[in-house]
Amino acid sequence: MKKVFQKAGVIGAGVMGVNLAALLVNCGIDTCLLDLVPPASDENRDIADSAYRNSVVTRGLERAKKLNPPPFLKPEYAENVRVGNIEDDIALLSDADIVVEAVTEDIAVKRGVYKRIEGVLKPGAIVTSNTSGIPASRLCEGFSPLFRKHFSVTHFFNPPRLMKLVEIIPGPETLPEVTGMLAEFCEGRLGKSVVFAGDTHNFTANRIAMFTTLNNVRVMLELGLSFEAIDELTGTVIGFAKSATLRTTDIVGVDTLIHAAENVFDNLPLDERRDLFAVPDLIRRMVDKRLLGDKTGSGFYKKVIHDDGTRQILVLDTENMTYRAMMPVRFDSLTASKRFPDISSRIMTLYYASDTAGIFTFRTRSDEFIYAANRIPEIAGDIITIDNALKWGFNREMGPFEMWDAVGPERSAALMEAHGYKIPLWVKRMLEKGVKTFYTADNGKRYHYDPATGDYREDAKKRLTCDRRNGVIKLIEKLL
Repeated sequence: MKKVFQKAGVIGAGVMGVNLAALLVNCGIDTCLLDLVPPASDENRDIADSAYRNSVVTRGLERAKKLNPPPFLKPEYAENVRVGNIEDDIALLSDADIVVEAVTEDIAVKRGVYKRIEGVLKPGAIVTSNTSGIPASRLCEGFSPLFRKHFSVTHFFNPPRLMKLVEIIPGPETLPEVTGMLAEFCEGRLGKSVVFAGDTHNFTANRIAMFTTLNNVRVMLELGLSFEAIDELTGTVIGFAKSATLRTTDIVGVDTLIHAAENVFDNLPLDERRDLFAVPDLIRRMVDKRLLGDKTGSGFYKKVIHDDGTRQILVLDTENMTYRAMMPVRFDSLTASKRFPDISSRIMTLYYASDTAGIFTFRTRSDEFIYAANRIPEIAGDIITIDNALKWGFNREMGPFEMWDAVGPERSAALMEAHGYKIPLWVKRMLEKGVKTFYTADNGKRYHYDPATGDYREDAKKRLTCDRRNGVIKLIEKLL
């Protein structure tokens, strides 16, 4: 069933809420944006004045005009957002086809929002949460059957105008047609790429990415590597984003990393690598000193402007928690890897090298390979979902299983076992059957190995079209 979403509501005028309102307006959808009424100020403002009562939203929209990249296709599009507050203007949601909640990452606050809006929604209206890690089942528990059937998580990645990934996580009672409507809406109207993630803490992309970030830091500290080295070894040389590990953390927020890590540590006691999500003391010290990244101007890195106008990026010295000049990163294997134009050859060169860069790459990549394999079917039903989530959500050129293919599953598994790694059972069975790779190609078609059936399945074909009416590239992915 195809549903036309003509009107939308967004609740929460923080960074993500404003960005999502902008995305909807950019796509021609009539959108209202609501937030709380600010407390009475000391300036004797008239608390009954609508401009003051809506000021949380209007200030959010003003901040959005200064963001880079800009959320709105044109600055004047911000005027198309209908503004209000959740006390006076909740009736604005009464004719919404979809309401997106984007308030603070606190389950009590989110559920409080649902209690306030449930009574005003029209029958069949869909409610979604943009939570980055709270399961849908916990968010909608205890609400009416109608609400639960029309509730889902839609996790957009920031900034949503540019980032491809949307994770859709249905609740236990979400109607299949609602899930289908959301997927069609996100792909066909908003121009996003959808993966269906498991309804567990941190979902798919963040679950793997947070593991990898924390593990990279752990191995870095154990090997005595510098911050510059870890970002050089986990950046474009292996097909990761240019911001690599620590620069990405500065962008996202060091405190956000802690929140995501604790979400796993506190709620998933059966995770075999749960100990890794215990945040390192270094990260705690950074938060204590308000070295949170871009939001405070200092994190793992700090940009300074000298008196002569020149700019310099400094890096944190963990011994005294001050900043120093960046040092060049030199490893023989890194130099050798950069001679290859293709990522597969670069990864293989680093993975099998014997110097410190090679040891770091072997340990961190092997850890991610095994962790990702052990997450099926918990966070995803197949390997391609995990690979796509990491590529679309974190700008990687390869997902974990594509990268495992690059270093050779059979050869790497033997090396891992020689170093004490335990290869996941389904991977061992795959190799024992003589299946050498996670992906294969035949007659122009790509196939991925399915652990559930023990055989290859055809990848979904992708067709790109451009909706010239709103300037958004839309991706339609299906088997033809």
